[in-house]
Amino acid sequence: MIVKLLILFVLSIASGVLMRMGGSGNFSRMSRLVGDPICRISGLLLFWHPSTWIGWIMLALTFGAMIGTISSYHLFFPKPQDGNYGGFHFGLYGFLQGVACFPLIWAGLHWYFILGPAVLLAALLGVWFNNFNVKILCWESDVVQEFTRGLLICLTTPLICL
Repeated sequence: MIVKLLILFVLSIASGVLMRMGGSGNFSRMSRLVGDPICRISGLLLFWHPSTWIGWIMLALTFGAMIGTISSYHLFFPKPQDGNYGGFHFGLYGFLQGVACFPLIWAGLHWYFILGPAVLLAALLGVWFNNFNVKILCWESDVVQEFTRGLLICLTTPLICL
């Protein structure tokens, strides 16, 4: 179990790095769109795996939903006057990231095990980016924001298989 948790932590750090790489403009956006969901699915598979072929199909649909919620969240949120998305926007983004795992209900997971971590992720991202979106050490706030977003999303995904 300790080894699985260490692997999950390494995957979460990789998810944060890929999230930042995709948002920096210096790398392909595909590192965020595909790399982050791969880290999340890998973290989930450490603790749970589908037992039927329908479960594997639902896992593939979940992967697609994760890509969709990463790439299109800014299309649905109105851009604030000052240009900075606040805690509410990131909270809603976290909730959508959690709800992206909803197809796994048909793979045998209970809906409340998916909704619970989605609400937790919404609260974590909403509070974090509403209160702590500042320059930390030598990193600009967007580096910290994107890295911690990927880290928290990947860390909370395996909670659905409690």
